[in-house]
Amino acid sequence: MINLQELDISNNKLHDISPLQYLVNLRKLQMNQCSLQDIIVLSYLKELEELDLSANPNINGLCFLHNLTKIKILCLNKCKLQKIASIQQFINLQQLELFGNQDLDITPLQYLKQITKLILNDCGIYDISPLGPLVNLKWLELYGNQIINIDPLQQLVKLTYLDLSCNAVHDFSPISFMSQQKSRICKTNNQCQSSTDAVDLARKMKRIYTTNFSLRQLNQKRLSISARLYSKLDQISQKFNNYRMHFSNKLVLLTLNSGSDCQ
Repeated sequence: MINLQELDISNNKLHDISPLQYLVNLRKLQMNQCSLQDIIVLSYLKELEELDLSANPNINGLCFLHNLTKIKILCLNKCKLQKIASIQQFINLQQLELFGNQDLDITPLQYLKQITKLILNDCGIYDISPLGPLVNLKWLELYGNQIINIDPLQQLVKLTYLDLSCNAVHDFSPISFMSQQKSRICKTNNQCQSSTDAVDLARKMKRIYTTNFSLRQLNQKRLSISARLYSKLDQISQKFNNYRMHFSNKLVLLTLNSGSDCQ
């Protein structure tokens, strides 16, 4: 098995993984939910390009990554990570998943200039300034954090998918650039200062990810609104219809502060 290149041994209670040190040609390794304890042996697998150790709560550091300089995809979701200073040496990293690591210090991420996909859901994050330099990001998930200010995101002009759901964002104007490209954004359950900003952004979007939004049909006979406002909302409805948003009726009102499944 010395020539083995891919291995998935997830969902096993592995007490001893020392034999893995001989699989020096491994390119992809998955060991999700394995109750891993000592994983320093992984440092021998210098050819690894993809590594997934998610849902191993005993992993609280990255020392085992020291020699794995070829890593391009790294998944460490739902571990016990807080300090990830050594991650900055992986300048070729393209995809990083760290969701569910509470109180995570994301400062070292600023050095990952080649990364294109980053998942940081439920990490207790409130300051996203380290993400500003990551100008190659195309996919970013920040669901369920404590983010208020998203100014650093205005530099990430390559973004095509952004999830800011369940944060405390007041102003979405820093990501207005996403209205000019084929992008998807999910921003439910935030605290918009006014519905105007949210509606204007939605009107300009070519695609919008609408999970957990509250969609309502506007009945002009029952509501007293100005002709100007109704005209604007009707334009939004037409914009969505033009891009094949499959709703039973015209979408004319988008409510951001509705009930949700966020806990």
